Amino acid sequence: MRRVPELEFTVIRDTLGLNDANLSKNLKVLIQAGLVTVRKERSSARLDARRLTWVGLTAEGKKALETHLAALAEIAEGAPGVVGE
Repeated sequence: MRRVPELEFTVIRDTLGLNDANLSKNLKVLIQAGLVTVRKERSSARLDARRLTWVGLTAEGKKALETHLAALAEIAEGAPGVVGE
């Protein structure tokens, strides 16, 4: 989600290997924390009434993700001061 403004729910679900209920529960927590937004949209490709769910990062979510990824990079590089050293 760093390169696109939103991802469709099923793309996230399938990429992470989660089921719908698990992803929904986690997204609810992230929404309440102000880290993601969710919007629903009708799909012209669908014949039924179901809508597509799009998930995007908020500005705070983007900052949190970048901070988390930077910390993971430090751990992977064996940076000094990392827990366990």
